[in-house]
Amino acid sequence: MTDVRNKREADVSDSGPVEVGMCTATLLQDPMKCGADDFASCVAATEGAGFTSISVWPFHTDAIGMDRAEGLLADAGIQVRSVEAATGWTEAPPAVIRDAAAPLLAFAGRFGADILVAVKLDLGLESIGRAAEGFSTLCGFAAEQGIRVCLEFLPWTGIPDISTAWQIVEQSGAPNGGILLDTWHWTRQPGGPNPGVLRQIPGERIHYVQVSDTSPDAGRELIVETMTDRRLPGTGATDIPAVFATLNDIGAQPFVAAEVFSSSLAATGPSAMAKAVRAACDATLA
Repeated sequence: MTDVRNKREADVSDSGPVEVGMCTATLLQDPMKCGADDFASCVAATEGAGFTSISVWPFHTDAIGMDRAEGLLADAGIQVRSVEAATGWTEAPPAVIRDAAAPLLAFAGRFGADILVAVKLDLGLESIGRAAEGFSTLCGFAAEQGIRVCLEFLPWTGIPDISTAWQIVEQSGAPNGGILLDTWHWTRQPGGPNPGVLRQIPGERIHYVQVSDTSPDAGRELIVETMTDRRLPGTGATDIPAVFATLNDIGAQPFVAAEVFSSSLAATGPSAMAKAVRAACDATLA
């Protein structure tokens, strides 16, 4: 898989912006449950809508098994680019971080993914410095397999915005560490979009961009809204073209994938939803 990863990175470097991929978790009516038939349907829907790359939650392959999942993806011509997500690294000792990350890195290695997403799911942060140490440790384990680690900020957590995320990545000193910019989180982060901070980040440190749109007004519970009521790109309040213009200005060439968690869209079925997402991405990112 290393040769495939190297070729993919060379292709990205040569050709500019990458093709939009699909976050397959969004195609499930309940992202926390995925049976064998569910995963197969997600793969078929992704292929049918013209996506050729995906971001995966590894436990979604538990019911179908990794051998069968690998076969389905190979038959569909779909590459796994990102594995989500490493947690518990902000204050944990190295041995705990290693044990928690090991199955994710093993999955990434088997499927040829070059990105591991890292998140903090709860409130509170001991310190930027302590989180940077943990992130550096996680990046070190990932580097042994040639995998990059991107930190995703979540507005309702202890890493709520791009400024905090970048401070952690920068202080970590990890050369394979970077940022995941989710356009929904970008809009809902405390204080709203912050292009000033984004412009200060070296483009090569923006590893991954997840695309979806936001309603004009924030819901009462952000974690509920983010998992059930995102909008198709180009149909909400987020200025997605402006985000990508800034990314272009700083020379970023991230992996890009649609992450439209929407209960109403998921209820239409994986195939119909994937096609709607594809059409919206094509229209908005053209």
